[in-house]
Amino acid sequence: MSTEERQFTPEEEEYIRGCWDRTITKLVELFDEKTATDDPRALDTLAEHHGWIMEYWPIDFDMYIELGRFYVAFPEPYARFEAFRTGLADYVAEIVEAYARERRPQ
Repeated sequence: MSTEERQFTPEEEEYIRGCWDRTITKLVELFDEKTATDDPRALDTLAEHHGWIMEYWPIDFDMYIELGRFYVAFPEPYARFEAFRTGLADYVAEIVEAYARERRPQ
């Protein structure tokens, strides 16, 4: 069964929502503070994001960069970020790239 076909338990859905809520709260705070996309706090936030995504959808750093690009290329995820702050989707995509560049195993 692929990840796309997997049915999550109510407990898993609650866990994922909680992870998302913590991540988006941190990202909005970083955005509001005009934190650089390569700031260690931004990179640590994306390390957490990448970590909980990997629990359900194992992706390498190249795929993670593509996920960041997906956030700005398609209307639904773009709107989800932009609902919090105008410009947040692009900011997150930039942090994703910085995270992958800085934290990719050598």
